[in-house]
Amino acid sequence: MVKLSTRTCRICGKEFSNVGIKNIYCSAACARISWGSGVIRTCEICGLAFRAAPNEVAMGKARFCSKACNGVYKRRRILRNCAYCGSEIEVVEWAAKKYSRSFCSDECRLKWQHRENNPNWNGGTSFEPYCFKFNPEFKNRVRAFFGYSCVMCGKPQIENGKRALAVHHVHHNKTACCDDSVKEFVVLCDVCHGKSNSGKFDYQNYFHEIIHTKYGGKCYYTKEEMKNLEVKHQMDK
Repeated sequence: MVKLSTRTCRICGKEFSNVGIKNIYCSAACARISWGSGVIRTCEICGLAFRAAPNEVAMGKARFCSKACNGVYKRRRILRNCAYCGSEIEVVEWAAKKYSRSFCSDECRLKWQHRENNPNWNGGTSFEPYCFKFNPEFKNRVRAFFGYSCVMCGKPQIENGKRALAVHHVHHNKTACCDDSVKEFVVLCDVCHGKSNSGKFDYQNYFHEIIHTKYGGKCYYTKEEMKNLEVKHQMDK
């Protein structure tokens, strides 16, 4: 069984328990004071002065005199209003400073994400049904056309985790395969697919230009082309 020894800190006089007999200070802060080095800071929780290493101050880490005070800060909560329904909620203070919005429930978070003045809002197309022709067989023809690689970053499908590359509607029209509208699709990895829906860049025109300048206006194999490709692949084995 490990024996704990009780000692008295040479700087602050506080009693503390530790393994062995080498430690003579209760904390790194007291140790720095004994060395006469570091920058003097004031703990944001207890108000005590302590010394911190210059590099910790430069990185904004020298805020608390001990792990105990750091733990108090991490548990401290403040009142905030839900960004969607406005109801008052209690949130962890550090998270409130890090994130500009808080929500009282997942339901409110989803509702806010689909509100019309949200920068990612796209007219509610995410709720519309896909054309029945936009099926796994068709998606595979699109992925095969682009060589099973992301159009934006070039990441191959094998590096996209356990998910197949996403087949993205360039013009956000889910009924494109069933009506007379322009049928343009690209293949994207999970990261790039998220960027394409951010609304921060004109990805529609960007993908349209890629399809027409690099691929001659085509973006998927026909059923006949796909069949011939599969036959050729079998013959090459």
